[in-house]
Amino acid sequence: LLGLTSILAEAPDALMILTPSDHAVSQGWQFRAGLSMAMAEVATGRTDLVLFGAEPTNASSDYGWISPGTEAGTVRLVDTFVEKPTRDVASELLKAGAVWNTMVLLGRASKLWRLFETYLPEHARVFGEARQMNAASRAAFLAEAYPALPAADFSRDVLTPANGLSLYTWPASMGWSDLGTPERFNAWNRTLGRWAMPGTEHYAAAPIRY
Repeated sequence: LLGLTSILAEAPDALMILTPSDHAVSQGWQFRAGLSMAMAEVATGRTDLVLFGAEPTNASSDYGWISPGTEAGTVRLVDTFVEKPTRDVASELLKAGAVWNTMVLLGRASKLWRLFETYLPEHARVFGEARQMNAASRAAFLAEAYPALPAADFSRDVLTPANGLSLYTWPASMGWSDLGTPERFNAWNRTLGRWAMPGTEHYAAAPIRY
């Protein structure tokens, strides 16, 4: 909401991308191609918000999953979310064609704001007041108001109950990974050579020692 507030204060109809900072991809061109396709869907008005999934390579129980619904152009509608299922449930999701939830989101800033107004109205009210202030006043206001807000979870409290979210799925060949653990970081680091294409170069950090 803090980033969204700054965007809306400058450009209420902006097209925005929200992406986690601790994820990685081996093939950046596939990542950008997916963003471009989703951007075209939003720009032409066929959808307002696109959530990105990644084609799974195993029945991971520590990722969130998305079950896709009906097709809608180059994207599909989101049917249901399953957050960190058991191994057995993850296996069933894999068989059923569900995908990993990357939490990358693209769409109109104003539409995302409306989801906050609907599902986290108190948070939206406070940040709505902040939008009307200049940058200095906004910072002072939020420093006082923010600690009093109740805890909330973006995935659980905003995305899960939302209707009409679209889904674009990146192929497994993009080499997406959530680098949330040393094991996943090292596993992703080892895949760089496997995903390499002619004419591309990859720069990987040394494996974590622990």
